[in-house]
Amino acid sequence: EIDLWRREGLVSEDQANAILDRYETSRQSSARQQSIAIYVLVGVAALFVGLAVFMLIGYNWDAFPNPIKLVLLVGSVVGVYAFGFVVRYVWKAKIFSEFAFFLGCLFYGGAMGLIAQIFHLHTHPPDGLWWWAVGVIPLALFLDTLLLHLLAVTLLAVWVGAELIGSSHHEFGMF
Repeated sequence: EIDLWRREGLVSEDQANAILDRYETSRQSSARQQSIAIYVLVGVAALFVGLAVFMLIGYNWDAFPNPIKLVLLVGSVVGVYAFGFVVRYVWKAKIFSEFAFFLGCLFYGGAMGLIAQIFHLHTHPPDGLWWWAVGVIPLALFLDTLLLHLLAVTLLAVWVGAELIGSSHHEFGMF
């Protein structure tokens, strides 16, 4: 309609260009939607890589002695986080560093559970979700990444649900 407004003399050429500059073009909209699709696909790929590593470690878990298990767990978490910092601050690839940190947070949660298993720490099961979320929250706030915020919120929601279900016969029995 901007062409009609120009012909009718409602807006000048400069005003029409200023109006058009306020809105994204169809090409810009298409590029934005494509970048969101790539973001989602790489996020799903990072999740699958994390699950594959969990499967590999889980399948061969009994074959390793406890000190080797501990070194593998701590080394993998530190290594993935270090890779994330290199990608973010050296290579200046902020978006792809989000996936490295997301993968690191998945490794962190898995490592916490497996280290508890190594040392035979069997406490209240939802506590592991709480401590996993506590470890993710500082990274989510410091790095300001949507993926880590979603992971922290999901972990806290699952933790609250597990606590409510686990205590349904005590305090919340009246509901």
